[in-house]
Amino acid sequence: AYRLEILAGSPAAAVRTISPTSPTFTYTAAMQTTDFGSPVTSLSWRVAQTNDSWGVGPFTTEESEL
Repeated sequence: AYRLEILAGSPAAAVRTISPTSPTFTYTAAMQTTDFGSPVTSLSWRVAQTNDSWGVGPFTTEESEL
């Protein structure tokens, strides 16, 4: 399992937290509009693996062009 956070602002804060069960996730235009007011062209996000024994592991933060 994973914990994925979509980030916005400075300092960066999570505007959406998702717990996908596979290593892929589609951030739809509708989700972007809910989070930012319209679809975006670039995005900051962070992801960590999770499990029941240890909880959330260390995050990796990335920026992507969409």
